[in-house]
This record gives sequence, C-alpha cells and structure tokens, in this order.
Amino acid sequence: DTFMPKVCTITQMFAIVKNILNLYNKDITLKCFSLNIFKKEWITMVIKNGNLFTENAEFVKQDIAFSGEKIDAIGENLCGEEVFDATDCYVIPGFVDVHIHGAYGSDFCDNSENDINTIAKYLVSQGVTSFLGTTMAFDEPILSGIFTTANPFFNKVIDGQATLRGVNMEGPFFNKAKKGAQAEKYIVDPDWEMFERLFELSGRNIRLLDIAPELPGAVEFIEKASKLCHVSVAHTSAN
Repeated sequence: DTFMPKVCTITQMFAIVKNILNLYNKDITLKCFSLNIFKKEWITMVIKNGNLFTENAEFVKQDIAFSGEKIDAIGENLCGEEVFDATDCYVIPGFVDVHIHGAYGSDFCDNSENDINTIAKYLVSQGVTSFLGTTMAFDEPILSGIFTTANPFFNKVIDGQATLRGVNMEGPFFNKAKKGAQAEKYIVDPDWEMFERLFELSGRNIRLLDIAPELPGAVEFIEKASKLCHVSVAHTSAN
C-alpha cells in the first residue's frame, strides 16, 4: 500500500515494481506476462508495434489491448494472451461509409440478401466496418421491397462482414434539372406521408435522407424529417 496506487496502467505498474526491487538491490528483468495472474481476464489480445491513430489525429507507435468490444489499455509493452504484430502497419478505427450503392458487382437496390452479403463482405475487406445502404430515386413500391429485404440485416453483426447500420435514402425528392444518374420518371416532390410509411417499414432505420430544399413543401418536410434522421442537401439547384 505504501508504493502501489489504487489505479495504474500496466506500464506504471511495471515501473513501480521495478523501483521497489531496486530498493532491495535486486537485479531483475521484467518480462511481459499474461494478466491471468491477477485472476482478471480483461486483456485477451494486444496489437503491438503498430502506428496507432490517436485522438489528436496523429499516428503514434503504441500498443493497444482489448477484450471483446472494449479497449482496455493503450501504451507501451502491453501484454495479452494473443499478440498481433502490426509492425509497419497503421492501426485505425473501422471506417463508416454513409453513401455506398454497391460493390463487387452487387447493388443495394438489387433487393436481395445475397447482394447485401456480397457488399458487406467486400467492405470489411477494405477496412469499412459499418455502412448505410444507399438507394436511388425509385417509387414507393420498389423502395418498400428494398427496405423489407434489408430489414433483417440492420444492426446485425455478422462475422466477416461490415454491419449494415441503416439506409441513406437518396431520392426520390430531387430537382429534375440536377437528376444526374437518377431516373427522372421516379423523381417527385417531397411527400411526407410516403416518407413516413417507408420510415416505419424500415424499422425506423432511415439514417440519412437526401433532398433538394427548393422543391415545393421541402422546408416543412425537412423540419419534420430532421426530427427522425439526418437530412442532406442533394441534387439541387439551390443557390
């Protein structure tokens, strides 16, 4: 109790123990060991020697220890039951892609479970761990089918796949003059009742809505929609 604080990092603990041993003239080399000796398995894996992306937006060579979904410690000379050597690698959080229509030959709007799985598997291979499936301008029946198919995947964590966190509803509330690749026949003015039905059908998982704010009724629509999800300006002639 004289030397040990109640809470300390692993690095601090090693330093304190070494100082105590030095008081008794003990020549000892402290080595990395499993924390199981403390009967508390709170570190199971350590990524060592990597360039870690920090909260200061800088890369620093540090170890990171974690168990399950929880980061337990960040520092030097951390220990664990499993060790991954990340020398010459960058260690960063998983990317979140909020606007992606498809990948690897599959499209979110293809309206099939296989296509969602294909997209999710490809994304995680590129470092993306969460994404919003992005739609195109379609009519309500088509969007309803897409949302119904996607519904079981929302926020479902599947090994080896990025997690589908919801929908980026891109369209159909656009300015036809700025349709881009969107099909003009599906582009309509903002329709609140339509959006409400789709929002509920998605399990309230529309996370982002894209709209042209100069359209008739758009401002009132945006005020309502912003209470349910994020709203983004898109395909617009607004100045």
